Amino acid sequence: MSRPSRQGIGLRGGAALALLWLVTALLAAQDAHAFFTTLKYKTEEQGKREVISFMIPPGASRPVLRLTDPETLQLMVPGILALPATELKLDHSKWIKAFRMAETSHGEEMGLMLTFTLKDANINYRDSVGEYDPVDGALYRLELDPPLVPSGSGPAQLQEGRILAGRDGTLLILSYTGKGLLDPVLDLGTRVLRMDWQGATLSPTWRNLAAAGLVDRINVYPFQGKVELEVILHESVANVNFLGDPDAGIFIAAIRPKDGLGRQEEAEKFLAMRRKAVAEKKPQPLHRIGTVTYQHFPDNKVRLNEKEVDELYYLNNAKDAEQDHHYAKARGYVDRLVELFPLTKNREFLDMYKLDLAHRMDWKSGWLLGELSTILVRYPNTGNYPELRLMQLQLLNQSGQFQEASSILWDPNLPRDSHLVWLERGRTAMGLVRSRVEPDDNIRSGETALEKVLESTRNQGPAAAEAQFLLAQFAMERGNNEAAIKLLDEMTPEQRSHIANVPERLMETGDIYYRFRRYHEAVNFYSQVLTSYPTHPSITPWAMLRAAESNRQLGHIHDAIRLFERLKKNYTGSDAVTWGRIFQLQLEKDRDIQDRLDELAKIIQAINLPKEQADAFMASIRALLVETNRHWDVRKSLDQLTALKKDYPKIDASLWEKIPVLQEKMEQNFKDRLTRLDKLIREIALPEALAEAYMTKAEMLGEAGQYKAVLETLNQLLTISSRGNMIDRAKELKRHYLMVGMGKALEDGKPEMAAMLAEYYGEDWREDPAFIPARIHLAEAMMRMGLHENALQVLNGIDSDAARSLKQLAGALVRGSILDVPVRNKERAPGGQVGQTSPDAARVRLDEAGRLVRKQDWEGILVLLDDLPETLFNPSDRVTRWRLLAKAEAGLERFPQAVQHMEDLLFGRPVGDGMDYYWYATILHKWKGDAKALPAFQRVAAEAENKEIKALARIRIGDILQRSGDFKAAREQFSGVDKLAPATPWSKVSSENDAQLGLAMDVKP
Repeated sequence: MSRPSRQGIGLRGGAALALLWLVTALLAAQDAHAFFTTLKYKTEEQGKREVISFMIPPGASRPVLRLTDPETLQLMVPGILALPATELKLDHSKWIKAFRMAETSHGEEMGLMLTFTLKDANINYRDSVGEYDPVDGALYRLELDPPLVPSGSGPAQLQEGRILAGRDGTLLILSYTGKGLLDPVLDLGTRVLRMDWQGATLSPTWRNLAAAGLVDRINVYPFQGKVELEVILHESVANVNFLGDPDAGIFIAAIRPKDGLGRQEEAEKFLAMRRKAVAEKKPQPLHRIGTVTYQHFPDNKVRLNEKEVDELYYLNNAKDAEQDHHYAKARGYVDRLVELFPLTKNREFLDMYKLDLAHRMDWKSGWLLGELSTILVRYPNTGNYPELRLMQLQLLNQSGQFQEASSILWDPNLPRDSHLVWLERGRTAMGLVRSRVEPDDNIRSGETALEKVLESTRNQGPAAAEAQFLLAQFAMERGNNEAAIKLLDEMTPEQRSHIANVPERLMETGDIYYRFRRYHEAVNFYSQVLTSYPTHPSITPWAMLRAAESNRQLGHIHDAIRLFERLKKNYTGSDAVTWGRIFQLQLEKDRDIQDRLDELAKIIQAINLPKEQADAFMASIRALLVETNRHWDVRKSLDQLTALKKDYPKIDASLWEKIPVLQEKMEQNFKDRLTRLDKLIREIALPEALAEAYMTKAEMLGEAGQYKAVLETLNQLLTISSRGNMIDRAKELKRHYLMVGMGKALEDGKPEMAAMLAEYYGEDWREDPAFIPARIHLAEAMMRMGLHENALQVLNGIDSDAARSLKQLAGALVRGSILDVPVRNKERAPGGQVGQTSPDAARVRLDEAGRLVRKQDWEGILVLLDDLPETLFNPSDRVTRWRLLAKAEAGLERFPQAVQHMEDLLFGRPVGDGMDYYWYATILHKWKGDAKALPAFQRVAAEAENKEIKALARIRIGDILQRSGDFKAAREQFSGVDKLAPATPWSKVSSENDAQLGLAMDVKP
């Protein structure tokens, strides 16, 4: 998070003119333009007024003007690194004695510090910023005027005004000259203070006043012969006291809040000082009243080591140390000054200076807050109270004290209409949202505040870049991920350049792109961190870790490994290394697949395949290995391997033998990784890293299809983690794998496993709408286990095609009549509508049909399975359905239909063990007799892998040949059975048949 802007206390004087021709660029790529400007000097009002002016860049923060001692004026100009000033001729100036320029920083913005040494301590000054142009920027003017000496006689003129905000109230101070006295009229009901000054005019030195403190607005209307003032007061105003003296040329309205002490005594002191200064002809301009400056008292000395020293001696040493960036040493000189001069009248200046030095030392927010709080208590009505209040708000946000920050968000003493205040309101709202404090309200208020920032800065400058970034984060909090990415994508090059100046923001932007799987963009931002901030102790190791993860996701495995190794080597003490060990285990999975493919590629090089075939083959094998790594489904892998063999019949058998070996290596490597991850879990002490390790283990187990272990692991994670994001991830993954696991178990014919996973989930999810698919899975599992009434309870309240299909089927089964089950895939939904059977109900029908085989309820099987689309079943269940239909048709002696179902089952499949093909031959024999069935039995005898099936087929062939009268051929079939299936009943039968045929042949004439 960005640091609050430093309010520069000042640099030591110097007279050298800085002529730097290197220009700053609000660089940014392509459509951005470099910004060039020069300092200009002129006089106005017959030479009495001197004007310093220059253009400031579009979007740059407003220059900060500050009086550091009575004769030294400093101007911090952000966004500019060079300002040629050849027009400023000091020998022609009435009011400027010396000028110098130096590079410096203001918060996070680089810029220039202009230091003007004035010829008179009472010279008046004011600055202004003109309208911004998106290309040319805005004109900045610094005006210097001679001292204003009021008089109680002569023409009445309103000269200048000042509003001093503070904890105890606000002072509105007006300076005038001439006859007459302001006539105030206060109406607290309407919160309006009116002043009518007859015979007065506005002086050329008058400048309109911006709202501050308890003054919401001040309007000045010059009329012919009079001036009217209208002051709109803040709603918290309780009373206003008025003080004034025409001879002193001053009028003060002391505005007291309802819960404040008021500043009447302070106003009286100002009036007394003014009277004295006017009497001495040295009145201070209003801009100097309440301004914290250093004043030199040369008579205030102490003797130290035979040498007399004054306060300026230590202050100058502090300034020298500050210029050399030795801020701690500078603070030491200030502490020594206060120790030797405990009654110094510069104590407020010195305390402010120490705060600024602490800021430059990058003190932690909590430490700065402690020092700042002391200052606010000690000087509650200091002249720069609004700026200090803004710093307090910034520091509270930085230190995560969002509730405390929210209590001062609308303090009237904060700078008015400042985009920096609106930005902090947005930051506070974001902190409260993430703390789960009224998230909806704070999202709305935060987005409104940030839109104000973009509007007031014209979408330019570092504050606009920060606001755009925070708006993207608010979009994510609303769940609108597309809007979040769109906001980041729409950042201008200039905004991206400002983001690049804050390493935390670079990192967070990369994290958002990573979260939404925009890994190319994520790597770009992480790479910027590593390039621009290569040694940032709290950010660089994490950027290295995330860059490695992004490269892994992009498939750049070697780059990812290189970054992980560099992380372990360079940042051994960083927590990122612990996380790196977790992610490296994930990385090894990807590398495992790649290593196996590399092994395979070497084998393929020895095979003379055309390039296109070789590439296609490698792609197929990659898919197979990825699937193997994901599910460890051996049966599925074997099926895929068999299909590949058919697609590539010319590939040497030795290559096919290598693939199962590669799969075995991968499975063993998976087990090794899981073992190492369990060991790492036992060693991790970081709660968040431990939760991530559990998450990694759950994902590994899920990819391996070990769904019960996934749920157990995620339940462990949820007992140790309190982070909202991690809990959300765990619950989402848990829900995902519950449904995936239940679906997989049901597809594999394991309804008991699906029901068990529902129990292992560990909490009641049946009323959650997000779990409706899981409820349907559970209902299917219960029905397949025969618990139809329980299934109806689970489905209660679900209105979907799948639920209706299951409920209709369960209702028929509860009533106990299979014939009540709707026929031919036309099921009556409530209201008489025709519904379609769902895959869930189709699997229930399949299991129910399997149970009916034992009852030989052939009609029931046909009612359940006939005319269902094949697309409702997976390949394995499709085969089971064909078998059951064939069995039912055969049981009803409808052999043509039975044969057709068996031919559908066997189409394109090898004979395999021969059981299905043997049964097909048997049904064909019952339908069409010996001649049509003989070739089918012969194929089983020749190709079946199961020897017992081969033996049975030979017996059937022998029987057919015997009936045809070919005894010799029949004996050849019978005689081979004993060798194929010895010690089986049909071995004995075949031997007896062989013997009988032999006798028959012997007695044959």
